[in-house]
Order: sequence, then C-alpha cells, then structure tokens
Amino acid sequence: MKKKIILGLAGFISLFTLIFGLYVFIITRDLPDVKELENWKPPEASVIYDYKDRVFSELYVQKRYYVSIDKIPDFVKKAFIAVEDKTFYENPGIDFFGILRAFIKNIFSGGVVEGGSTISQQLAKNLFLTPERSINRKIKEIVLALRLNKVYSKEKILELYLNQIYLGQGSYGVEA
Repeated sequence: MKKKIILGLAGFISLFTLIFGLYVFIITRDLPDVKELENWKPPEASVIYDYKDRVFSELYVQKRYYVSIDKIPDFVKKAFIAVEDKTFYENPGIDFFGILRAFIKNIFSGGVVEGGSTISQQLAKNLFLTPERSINRKIKEIVLALRLNKVYSKEKILELYLNQIYLGQGSYGVEA
C-alpha cells in the first residue's frame, strides 16, 4: 500500500513537471534573444549649446544620458542593490525566496504590497516585456532573467539596469 502511494505520488509529480515544462516552453519560445542587448543604444537627450558653449536647451522624449558602470559611483550602485536586490551578486537572476516571500505577503494582504523581482528580472521586464501583471509574463520575466545572467556579467547587468530605470519626470537612468 505504501509503495503504491509513493509510486502514485512520483507519477503525479513527474506528470506535473512534464506538463509545466511544456507550458513554459510554449509561452517562452518566442522570447527575444538577450544577446541583442550587446548593441542596445537607448534614446538619449539631444543637447543644444549657445555660441559660448553653454547648454541652451535639451530635447528628449526620454531624458537619459548613458553612463558606463565604471563612471557610476560605488555608493549609487550599493544603494540600488540594497533597496532592489540584496542578493544581486549571489543569485542566478532570480531569488526564489524573495518571490515566495512576496507571494505570501501579497496573499495575506489581499493585494500587491511587495515585489519579489531581482534587478535582472526588472531589467528583463523593462526592456523586453509589457507591464501587464500575469503568470505568463512573470514566467517570461524569470526565463529572460536567467538567460541574462548566463550571457552577461553582473556588472554589465547592473550597468544596463542603472541606465534604463525610470526615475520620474521623464528621466531614465542614474545620469539623467
């Protein structure tokens, strides 16, 4: 009897894993290639100078000035990591415990009060996905975050993230 229960449970888990794996494959097969980011050039502000070489005006849809990671002060990097993703340098692009913690808190509160996304997940969402809130989008975000971490160094991911985050009033990236 005990053997039948264990075999039945193992069969159920195997079938569930197979079906879930197929589901993830189907919804993620058309995701963009994260290697496209190697040539990513975000829109930047155009600066108009007067005859004395002073800034006269800036034209932009998104106010942004791309800055390399070595030009971003350490305290800025550390501040974003402390607030957004404490395990950034240790995680593979996702934080299972962070997602689980957020899921439990959101269930008990009856709404979304906490997010569990890592910096890699936020980068994947902001660059490749729509802002919709759904299980499908979350799975795509997780898959893209894992792919980002396979292709890019943590420093490159942080650089891309710090240059694309929205900081209010049309400003994107830490330099804006």
